[in-house]
Amino acid sequence: MFRLLFAVASVCMVHAENHPSYPMPEYEIDLDKPAQERWTHVMSDLKPQIMVVMDWLLGIVGEGKPLHFLAEDLRKGIVESKAWDEDFISEIAGVAQALNVSEVDVQYANLFYEFGPLACTGIVTTLPNNGTV
Repeated sequence: MFRLLFAVASVCMVHAENHPSYPMPEYEIDLDKPAQERWTHVMSDLKPQIMVVMDWLLGIVGEGKPLHFLAEDLRKGIVESKAWDEDFISEIAGVAQALNVSEVDVQYANLFYEFGPLACTGIVTTLPNNGTV
């Protein structure tokens, strides 16, 4: 979900630029809920903005688009290798349902970094001294 969160954060930044007096929303994600339900409230609240990002992304990687073959090979490889665990796949299903899009579209959104000019597949972690890498 981290990559989709990047897309959501991008949407929020665009929203904030266009509505400077509007406070940025804050959300609590209840990890005790079933994975498919964790993001429903966020997706419902930000659906119009998220769909702008999704439409842009699918204009690049959607069927018949310039990077579709690359995106599809990458997506299939990740799914077939089971690199995404069951919780993550369930979260994707819940997001797709809340946005009324396909799970494949949400999977593409989670590969967002691979298609953008900032292509970044880094890992951020907390060190024992509370620093980050």
